[in-house]
Amino acid sequence: MSTASLTELSQDRGPTSGDDLVRLAMAQAGIDQLQHWGIDNVGVALGERSAALDAALDAQGLVHWRTPRHAPHITALRPPPDRLQALIDAFAAARIDCTIRAGRVRLAPHLHVPAADLQRVAALVASLAR
Repeated sequence: MSTASLTELSQDRGPTSGDDLVRLAMAQAGIDQLQHWGIDNVGVALGERSAALDAALDAQGLVHWRTPRHAPHITALRPPPDRLQALIDAFAAARIDCTIRAGRVRLAPHLHVPAADLQRVAALVASLAR
């Protein structure tokens, strides 16, 4: 991996717009932050978030709604087809970001998401499962 910064690389390409420089600076800050944290540590921390969501879903009796053996950084809910749209609408109203693929509601808890927020997600899901 090259040690050149993204800003240095952009200077090699020639003139760029101010927007490009802002995006490059943001990307560089993100790369610097990941290097500071350590990639393995990020994976562990994301796995802890996903495990906390799984535990909260289990505590709500929603074992059958969650996806077993998912990656540490992403998981999915498996609602019954008749509950899918209600779940999508409830997440939108609660400003919970998700994507929908093949009847699954994909969630990727970020590092800044505390366990209490994941418990609230599980409680919202439980309210729709009843």
